[in-house]
Amino acid sequence: MPTITEQIEQIVQKRQKHLPGILAQKEHLEKVIAQLEEIDGLLDVIKQECDTKQGAYYSLIAENPKIEKILENIRTETKTDGELRKSIRKQLENLDVLSKRFGRDTIRIAMIGEERQGKSTFLRSISGLKSDKVIPAYDGGSCTGAASVIHNIDGNFRVEIEFFSLEEFLTSVREKMSRFFPDKHFTINSVDDLKTIDSADFSSSDNKLQDEFNRFFNSYCQHTEEYRELLGHHKMTLTEEEEVVKYVAQYDRRETPKEGFYPKEVDDDNDGKKTIYQKDYYRYIAVKHADIYKKFENIDSRRIELVDTVGLGDVSNLDAIEEAMFEVLKKDCDAAVDIYRPDPLAETIKYMQYDILEKIRKQLVNREPDKWIVYVINKVTSGRGNNSSKVGRILEKYNSSKRPTAWAKIIDGFDDEDVKQHLVFPLLDLITTNLPYLDNNLMKDAQEQGENIYSLFFKLRDSMEKVISGSSLKSPAEGKLFDQKMRELYETLFPALRILDEENYQKRRKQPCRPVDEQIQKIINNLYDALPDRKTIEHEVDLGRLNSAGIFDQICNELYNNIFTKFESVTEDVITPLRENVKLDMIKCIFDAGKMGLIPLRNYSIEDGPSHEWLDCLLAEKITQGAYPELYTVLDYIRSYRFNIEDTIEYDVALSVGIIDQLNGEEYMPYRGKATGNVSERTDAIFQELFNRIIFLQNNLKKVMHTFALMPSMSFAARIQKFRLRIVRNEAVEKDMREFYRDNCYVIWRDDFNNIEERSIAFGKWNQLCTAMNELCRKDSFILTH
Repeated sequence: MPTITEQIEQIVQKRQKHLPGILAQKEHLEKVIAQLEEIDGLLDVIKQECDTKQGAYYSLIAENPKIEKILENIRTETKTDGELRKSIRKQLENLDVLSKRFGRDTIRIAMIGEERQGKSTFLRSISGLKSDKVIPAYDGGSCTGAASVIHNIDGNFRVEIEFFSLEEFLTSVREKMSRFFPDKHFTINSVDDLKTIDSADFSSSDNKLQDEFNRFFNSYCQHTEEYRELLGHHKMTLTEEEEVVKYVAQYDRRETPKEGFYPKEVDDDNDGKKTIYQKDYYRYIAVKHADIYKKFENIDSRRIELVDTVGLGDVSNLDAIEEAMFEVLKKDCDAAVDIYRPDPLAETIKYMQYDILEKIRKQLVNREPDKWIVYVINKVTSGRGNNSSKVGRILEKYNSSKRPTAWAKIIDGFDDEDVKQHLVFPLLDLITTNLPYLDNNLMKDAQEQGENIYSLFFKLRDSMEKVISGSSLKSPAEGKLFDQKMRELYETLFPALRILDEENYQKRRKQPCRPVDEQIQKIINNLYDALPDRKTIEHEVDLGRLNSAGIFDQICNELYNNIFTKFESVTEDVITPLRENVKLDMIKCIFDAGKMGLIPLRNYSIEDGPSHEWLDCLLAEKITQGAYPELYTVLDYIRSYRFNIEDTIEYDVALSVGIIDQLNGEEYMPYRGKATGNVSERTDAIFQELFNRIIFLQNNLKKVMHTFALMPSMSFAARIQKFRLRIVRNEAVEKDMREFYRDNCYVIWRDDFNNIEERSIAFGKWNQLCTAMNELCRKDSFILTH
């Protein structure tokens, strides 16, 4: 069985195979967006002509008010807040997520949850980064300042830091100010503008919001000098741990005095107080992301990365932190660990814990979090935080109600072996078990969204064509051209049907159908294969339930059934494929000579050529029974062809095998062989009797079977002839055909109609856009395979 490392390698390789399709669809959708922009530009020109009541477009719209309604529908479909645009934007976001997820050569595990629960402790235990300078893990308030990804490498330790752009930072601050002061406007165009904010201006009865503002004011407004120059700064690479802490932590602590550090009284492990020395940092405010590179201790695979999220509860940036956590869960991780460190004095789970889990359930409902998120109850075994006597009861309470996680366990975050055995290994097993399924679901979702976009785009393409067809045949030149194209169509279609009928099928109607004849002769010549196995006879003789005559009668029944089964295969193996080819020959005529293959269909790519599926789509989408009833009936006549020879051949076979048919009293010959002897002798006698009758069966079958090879030839020729006459000599069908071709003439003979001068002037640009739309409207370009 493959190791976990090998399984992860397989997952990564499979993911990367999806990348070409994802990138190709992104490129295609970007072309679609560009096309919609061009359409909107032309619609503006048309609107201007209508407003001023002059111009070629206005003239055509004035002649046919229906076109104006179609144009209004097109504008609705292409505008920025239209369903098509919104669907494309959503899909592009999905494809970005997929390309980043599947483009990685690693699997990412995120640590999530409230602040002060021990996320950093677990990260340090897994990675081996024990230093507080890289992954801060102090007792007290929230210490992680910026989200980071920890990469498992063989090389030297380093940290790469990415900063917010000035505009990203200011946008975030403006959002905070709108929430703090909903009835007051602040101009925030630079970091210096934060200095002008007065904390006395803020007052709220909401203690949570008050606390959030106080923390925001203290960090963002009063320490601008410490982070302002970092905004918009290029990436920074650090190799010294003492420098890293200044950017990823909110503070650093020491046990002994140090310059720049201030004394602070904190709880100690003996229920007393102690003095430590702390220095606060505010550079993390400018940090967008940190990448930490270090060889892990508890995970051997280089394909694993850990994501450290900022703990929920840091009220200086509450909403942004929660939003960032869910962005990681939705877009940037493959598994997650929700960590909770219970209070040593309580046996209940805090409300905020349940709140987090309910938000996960709601926001990730379609992502099945119970297949990739796990819950860890952080056990502390010493000091003031010792909760070892409570965690068992907490786990019971957690398990008593269904939660959106795969499993829950009690683990000591300070015990490397406990973390390794009870978190790392089970989590990796969960990942390798479920990740292929989850990846497939993501691809399936993207595929469904692509199908929806294709449907919307096809509808828009149809609307574009309706503008052309709705204005067709308004001038004598256009009417004359249509009559000419219909004559040319008949001059192509009718001869093609005549050749198919008279020169192909009619000439062969009195000739045996060779594949059928060969199959029947093969069955007759190999009729000995229908004999039951000698061991079957021997088994019946050995059982002694029947005498030899009785066993012979029983075996005759089996031989009888075997022969019928062989002849039944003629329809399935030979007749059915031949019949479908006859139907396909008729389909090819209307596809090519009838030019119906030029008409775009929503659920079929006409580039795939004529087929039974194409005819099904044509009748479902374009030639419906309601719109063109006569034409629909004649084309449905193709697919309703159900010829087979099962019933007829069954009758003649029955007449030919009377020698072994007990129900045929006149011809049936009872057993005449040896009735006594040992098992082997009696078996040989029964088998020989059956064997001797095969030659009689073959001769009888040959007398009647020669006519069956003629039946398909006659039936095929008759079907083709009837189909041809229904098109060529039926006035009702001809009327429907003219209506159908009139409605689709601009699609079928686009270039010819474009050459008419007035249409060329009015619809030159519109025709270019329609042509581009048709080129983009390929179903396989919109839909991912998975």
